[in-house]
Amino acid sequence: MAVTRSIKRIILGGSCWSAGQVFRWPGDVLVVERGAGIGGEYFNSYRRTTDWEADLASTPANRVRDLMAERDMLKGERTDFYGASPALYQLLKEHTDNYMLMTELETIVPEDKGFRLVVYTVSGRTELVCDELVDNTLACLSRPDWGRQNVTEKRLNAIVFSDTTITHDTLDVHPGREEREFIVSCPLELSDDWPAARQRLLEAWKQRPEMHRQARICSIGKEIAYSFKADGAEFAGNWHYRNPVCHANPLTALDAGFHAE
Repeated sequence: MAVTRSIKRIILGGSCWSAGQVFRWPGDVLVVERGAGIGGEYFNSYRRTTDWEADLASTPANRVRDLMAERDMLKGERTDFYGASPALYQLLKEHTDNYMLMTELETIVPEDKGFRLVVYTVSGRTELVCDELVDNTLACLSRPDWGRQNVTEKRLNAIVFSDTTITHDTLDVHPGREEREFIVSCPLELSDDWPAARQRLLEAWKQRPEMHRQARICSIGKEIAYSFKADGAEFAGNWHYRNPVCHANPLTALDAGFHAE
């Protein structure tokens, strides 16, 4: 039998932006995430981040940056983008009731005063009732047909270790978190699935110049790095889409989520 839970606002996607919403409205927000982690749109895609010294207006975002500073993670273009993850998790420990992780969305049914969602967790089938629905997923899970049309670019990124500065004809390269670390970024076809994306990256990496033969891939991103046409959309009254990666870095995304109504 389904368990029913009612909440004012459901956010699809365990993003940094939605974490800001949790900090601001802890009694009114439930985040539904199909994966097991938070902030994967930045942390697991290895997408390029900038503006880590931007002015932040919220206490949670400033606290995460303070924790990063205490651990010497803020280093300009070599800022430890992944290091923001445990700092954010440390603050979210008090908000576990605001999250449903490893949860798959089945259906969304509009009702007179909101929406009824059917989801599946490790414990079984659950019905969620909300007044407002916000889709903050990369794939726009609530309207995947619209989401596919909204994608302008896909990239698969990888962390590479090299004793020399990496150059490549077809892969974009930017500095990693330390002197020997680089992020290589492979452009994909919009139709590429995961096997095709990995194959495209590895084939391009094979074509690196001879002087970089000693370089090695350390890790391939677990999320695709997306770019989108629209940063927002309205699918119905109180059913919205927000681009989770329209902000310069995880901290500015967290800050924006905190201040969004």
